[in-house]
Amino acid sequence: MFVSIINSMLRITSSLYSLLTWLLRYFFGVPLQSLEPIRDWSGLTEEMLAEIAMRMPSVEDFMAFRGVCTSWRAAARLDKFVNSRSGSRVPFLMIAGQQENNDEYCELYSLSRRRIAMRLKLPEVKGKRCMEAGFGWLLTVASCSGEVNLLNPLTRSQIHLPNLPGSVDCIFILTAALSANPSTTCNFVLMAIRNAGQFLGYWKPGNLTWTPIKTSGRIFSDVAYYNGKFYVLDAIDELWVWDDVAVTHLHLDNIGHDLVFSAKEAYLVESSNGELLVVIRKSRDEFRVVRLDVRNCQWEEMTSLGKDAVFVGHSVSKSIVASAFPSGIKPNCIYFTEEGMQFRLCYELASAGRGGEDMELYNLIVSGRGGEDDMGVYNLGDGNIDRFRGITSVSNFICPPVWISF
Repeated sequence: MFVSIINSMLRITSSLYSLLTWLLRYFFGVPLQSLEPIRDWSGLTEEMLAEIAMRMPSVEDFMAFRGVCTSWRAAARLDKFVNSRSGSRVPFLMIAGQQENNDEYCELYSLSRRRIAMRLKLPEVKGKRCMEAGFGWLLTVASCSGEVNLLNPLTRSQIHLPNLPGSVDCIFILTAALSANPSTTCNFVLMAIRNAGQFLGYWKPGNLTWTPIKTSGRIFSDVAYYNGKFYVLDAIDELWVWDDVAVTHLHLDNIGHDLVFSAKEAYLVESSNGELLVVIRKSRDEFRVVRLDVRNCQWEEMTSLGKDAVFVGHSVSKSIVASAFPSGIKPNCIYFTEEGMQFRLCYELASAGRGGEDMELYNLIVSGRGGEDDMGVYNLGDGNIDRFRGITSVSNFICPPVWISF
């Protein structure tokens, strides 16, 4: 019976058998001849199982390991595995479940394996708008009550935040970013942009309210935590920098209205070699990239991302070295998701001050399903787009697809 369970597990991930034997040989000194073939894995001690589980190279392998039997599940502590992870990882594409009446579930699509890798039961996100704020944590916002939480979808740990004031515009949190991992420290800051980009504010553990940052009526589009500071991009080519004491802004001449002001979307992202980039979506079929020249305080357009692949959308933007993940991850490419046609229209209504007047149009937008075919991979070298096919989200407005890394 146990062997059949093992074989079932090995069909889930073909590399797990060789990985287990390698770990046993090199970390526990088990002779190779005693590993081939292994007839009975039940002799592994709880300590050995826990150590093996901690060395799983991916979340998929770790979850497959936990699924073998109750003793393996008990040894494979999910919280310890998540907290021990470091370095860059290929993001999953998190999408709402495929069944209309079962919106307590989310699915994680694996780019490297080209399939749904995991299905997570998350009643905490039901009826809420979600985005990844970094380190695998989701920011969830209830549109009616304004309830805000940070949620780790793997461990289902939650951090309750102060409610947002208002009603309809509570949905319009454009983006948010964490300064540090809440799984490992209480000393973190959450920066958020909401109310059609008109509100920039932060929250720290222990604070009873959100703290607004005064910025002279600017409209903001994205935020990133970079080199120990929050960088916030506005709609007229300026960067605002907040260092936990004061906010300053940099006027950067060479980005210009031709790129950012007329952009469909613009995303801040740190490259693998530590440069701050802006990925600019000019249209449905065109992206541009610029980098910050810190010394001369200006932007420079880039014609190549080199070895990097970047991930942008309704989440904290990310970059990885594609060659470190050869299974299906392409260098010099932009992996993108659509933030939702409905969200963009609502954003425009709110920014024009028409959200309360056009409730009929608002309700039509909320009930629709848009942007589902606007996810894919853009090659910065030749401009070609390979769109994801057959990946849809039944709750595109409430919870559009997001990139999430564990």
